[in-house]
Amino acid sequence: MNRNTASTNRLVAANSEARSPETYFGSLRNEYLGNGARGRGGEQTFVTPNDLLPNTLYLGGVWNMAEEYAEAVSRASVSYRYYAKQVHIVAEAAVPADIEVWQDGVMIKTIQVQASTLYTLVDDQVAGEHTLELRIQGPGVRLFAFTFG
Repeated sequence: MNRNTASTNRLVAANSEARSPETYFGSLRNEYLGNGARGRGGEQTFVTPNDLLPNTLYLGGVWNMAEEYAEAVSRASVSYRYYAKQVHIVAEAAVPADIEVWQDGVMIKTIQVQASTLYTLVDDQVAGEHTLELRIQGPGVRLFAFTFG
């Protein structure tokens, strides 16, 4: 993650109505990981539970856990119950890759990830509690952190 992305993250957090914390994917700081082993690197297979706790990160599928990011090994998913108006993610991919963004069971958009930058996933008019699901459509997508606004 570059310096410009880090300062953008701080700006987003400073102007926020969010109640959800910045959440990291990498094994070095994945304190909010709800399934799998926190702080453990390497390839892991995750199963998403039916009931999601608020402000808890759930991965689905096979992921390679590095210190700073989680990389999808194949098609994979991310689930997160949050309270905010906006949801952003720092992500990158070696080749362009699509991520379907689902909010409360409805697909709201598809984003294409490649450059290492901050992507806006959700931009609602008012803050509220929602369930977010990301469906990663192929391997090589690296996810670094969620930020909320």
